[in-house]
Amino acid sequence: MEGLWTYLLLCLPSVFIIVDPPGAIPVFLAMTGHNTLEEQRAMARRACTLSLGVLITFAVSGNLLFNVFGITIAALR
Repeated sequence: MEGLWTYLLLCLPSVFIIVDPPGAIPVFLAMTGHNTLEEQRAMARRACTLSLGVLITFAVSGNLLFNVFGITIAALR
């Protein structure tokens, strides 16, 4: 269990930096400025759910995709 916590502490900041939620706020508000607060919340929930689904899909199938395309970790370095 300790290994899981270590892994999460290493990965979550990286994911947060890549996704950049604070940077997306102005874009989201500019795109949804004409919508009601309830509509904005529904769109934000939908966007977060979709983003989580994409992140989980690639986290689970990332190795498989690398193997299919013949990409090695050494090639990425």
